[in-house]
Amino acid sequence: MTSNESKTFFDSSLPDRAQPYFCKVTSQDSQDRIVSLREKCLSIIQTDSKLVERLFRDYDGLSLIRSNPKFLHNLHLDIKAKFVDKEDFYKDEVKSMASGKGEHSAVANYGHSWKRMYLEEKITNLLQDAEVDDATLLVLIESFQDYIFTLQLQNFSNLSLLQNILPSLTNLTSLELEYGHKLSTHISLKSMQHQQKGSTLFGGMQISDAQSLARALNSLPHLCSLSLANSQINDKVLCAFFQELQSSHTPGSCHLRDSLIELDLSFNKIHPNGFHRILEYFFPLSSLEDEYKDDPNHHHHPQKQEGNGEDCKNCGILITFKLAGNEIGIDGAKILARMLETNTSLQDLDVRMNDLKDDGGQLVLEGLHHNHTLKKLNMACNELSTKTANCLCSFMNQQGNDGQHSILEVLDVSCNMFVESDFTNILASTVSKSSDSNNLIELDLRGDYDSIIARDSMSAIEAAMMSKRRVAKRGKHCHF
Repeated sequence: MTSNESKTFFDSSLPDRAQPYFCKVTSQDSQDRIVSLREKCLSIIQTDSKLVERLFRDYDGLSLIRSNPKFLHNLHLDIKAKFVDKEDFYKDEVKSMASGKGEHSAVANYGHSWKRMYLEEKITNLLQDAEVDDATLLVLIESFQDYIFTLQLQNFSNLSLLQNILPSLTNLTSLELEYGHKLSTHISLKSMQHQQKGSTLFGGMQISDAQSLARALNSLPHLCSLSLANSQINDKVLCAFFQELQSSHTPGSCHLRDSLIELDLSFNKIHPNGFHRILEYFFPLSSLEDEYKDDPNHHHHPQKQEGNGEDCKNCGILITFKLAGNEIGIDGAKILARMLETNTSLQDLDVRMNDLKDDGGQLVLEGLHHNHTLKKLNMACNELSTKTANCLCSFMNQQGNDGQHSILEVLDVSCNMFVESDFTNILASTVSKSSDSNNLIELDLRGDYDSIIARDSMSAIEAAMMSKRRVAKRGKHCHF
């Protein structure tokens, strides 16, 4: 067998079950032992150092092969992934994985590439496998880094490792990280009882973890979507995270806010100060400081902005922002309303379950009078009542002070505290001729009040909205 023949076969080598070619060899152990051609090739390669250099000159783990030739026999498919491009092979591999994500519909989420789907699932499993050492993991990641575009990690806490590997994943566009710790069966009850209060093992994300994560994210110029939901992030951790984003940023490189279009911080422990820090980074407005200029507990983190003041107003390109299940309260609603008045990028906002109260809901809707980009707003489960309902009626019947209309299409105010008169007023505003000037085509009021009048009003509101959806679908009711 020539070296070229060896290279051609090895570059497309598959597990033994996929090899149609076999050769018969003799050995002292078994006179008639049948081995795969793959094993025969590896045996030849292992004894020829020059051939190893020639075959693996472009392989990042060449030094490892030089120091340990037997490593070739343990060379998994993952190491050779960039040499195997047959989609049918990866389709079979995905279907054989324990995760059971081999359906044809799932591959659409991976750019219709079975290879990408397999490798992303593989790297996710390896990162969450505590038994895989960091050195081996880094070698594997470098082998198929070009095919990793999304990562979804649950109960993951080794953020220092993430800091080391993310710079290699230059194509990563989406990161979904749920911070937490998997309890090992080797951890005794006694050791659990001796854990100090605030320990990283059973507590939430720590400041050092947040700083490691910030440094890692700064190495991803193409990251478009980031989810840190359900990670027990509090205000102190959040402030340390954004401060590290600023201090570790390399001059001349892209800021995270310049590439991120989707952010999910749902179900954490974020209060008004932390919420203000988020807006300060993604939507830096000097006017936001007015809300906290007299608050001694608020620590301002100045950010150096380029360009004139008008450019600063619309800095950031965030389109989707999810903050459900936090506690920004009325104070958070104040700065949110101020941000909405001038923001020109946000289209989808979720602030359900944030203790906004009736005053907070009113403030947010008032801020929408000047907003012409937000299309979807969720304020469910915030104890909204009559003030918010009256503001909603005004919102549906009036255009903004600048003569333009809001383009809000979907509003969820379900599971709040509206009364019968609120439903009656909302219905009147929904069916009035002046309501035709707004784009609202979906209004969710479920679970707000249980009475005959409320149910009848909701049915009539839904019928009116359905009619507007039909008109909008025909293209006869579009205001841009």
